[in-house]
Amino acid sequence: MALSLAFFAVLSLIIYGIVITSVLSQSQQTVFAQQRQPLRQKPSEQQQQLLLLQSNSLEVNKLLIKSFVQEVFNKHNLTALDKYYAPNIIQHNPMAGQGRQGFKQFFIPFFSAFPDVHATIEHILAENSVVLVFLNWTGTHKGQFQGIPATNKPINMRTADLFRIDDTNGTIVEHWDVVDSLNLLNQVGALTFNQSNAKK
Repeated sequence: MALSLAFFAVLSLIIYGIVITSVLSQSQQTVFAQQRQPLRQKPSEQQQQLLLLQSNSLEVNKLLIKSFVQEVFNKHNLTALDKYYAPNIIQHNPMAGQGRQGFKQFFIPFFSAFPDVHATIEHILAENSVVLVFLNWTGTHKGQFQGIPATNKPINMRTADLFRIDDTNGTIVEHWDVVDSLNLLNQVGALTFNQSNAKK
């Protein structure tokens, strides 16, 4: 009887040892397998900081242009231009002169002709040091524009404006734009399109 109890005790210890060894070896195998798997290379801390800075820089540039559109185009505050435009900004619009003064001289009569003009941002994109913004302008022709007296007609035009920003001081140093001028001039009666010819 004592022999059989001892036998079962020894047998139990052997089975227990086999089970424990099996469990331990499986967990070790899992650890080893995980260690053998190729690790996905993470960007270095310096690369992560650079990516974050680039992302932040793009957002800062977009915020600058949004603020410019709101304060200058929509509030018609031309004195605010001094904090957005570099003094010697390069304008690529042949209708506007160079520098801040050229911009002001272009927009003073424009705001007078369309005192309620408002620009809505439809799309805004940023890359490196440039920001592209698509604007939808609405207003009323209440003053003389391009020699055409006020018609009190509502107007609508779209523009695409590209701004280059100096990242060292956060000012706009270059500007390009594409303006739907023909449509605007047609709306105020400065141009008329011959519908009969268009149908032929």
